[in-house]
Amino acid sequence: MADYPSATSQLNEITVTPGKVLHELATLNGFKGAGQDGIHPAIVKPLAEMLQETLSKLFEASLDKGEIPGD
Repeated sequence: MADYPSATSQLNEITVTPGKVLHELATLNGFKGAGQDGIHPAIVKPLAEMLQETLSKLFEASLDKGEIPGD
């Protein structure tokens, strides 16, 4: 069997910056429905600048731990 990198090592290679988060939030389609989190894009999009720093820290912490938060 081939040697595959662990999922954790692949997650460690991902960097989430406030700028990346801002870009993703700013490009949300406000006309689509809410996601699995129940939060509508039309609510998140106008708050993108305010949320970018906090969300980038949250995503980085999740990637550093190698865990994705559950419900």
